[in-house]
Amino acid sequence: FYNRKFFVLFLLYTLLSCSWVLLTLLPSLLDVGALLAGDAPSPLPSPLHSTAAVRHRAVAGRSPHPISGFGWGPNRYMVVAMALMVDATLVLMLLCFFSFHAHMVLRNETTIEGPSPRFDVGWRRNAESVLGRDARLWLLPVWGGGPAGDGVHW
Repeated sequence: FYNRKFFVLFLLYTLLSCSWVLLTLLPSLLDVGALLAGDAPSPLPSPLHSTAAVRHRAVAGRSPHPISGFGWGPNRYMVVAMALMVDATLVLMLLCFFSFHAHMVLRNETTIEGPSPRFDVGWRRNAESVLGRDARLWLLPVWGGGPAGDGVHW
């Protein structure tokens, strides 16, 4: 009963974090993909395309042909692409899981009891029974006076 707020907030924060990673790395990956497909001009200055620069990169153990301005080789590009696929999968799963639990909070349901209209006392009081009485603290992971009720009586 008393840890439900923290679980729902954990789902929300994890969803927001994974979404932020996905949204910030996706444009970079798309720029690199366009460069590889030949649809975009190379953002690299011309001295990096010189023979001396390619030889220096090969001697230094890096890919002689950097991808985009990031200096990514094909291996790093694949690792980032796979990481973004995993992150997109996590975002989709967390979106469904968080939506389900937020819906249950607003209807005063649990996964054990299932839907039961006898516990539904309105969305605001339902949210107060999980997140606490002070709405300013609902999105913060603090106790803040605790939820309304004792888990049995509201």
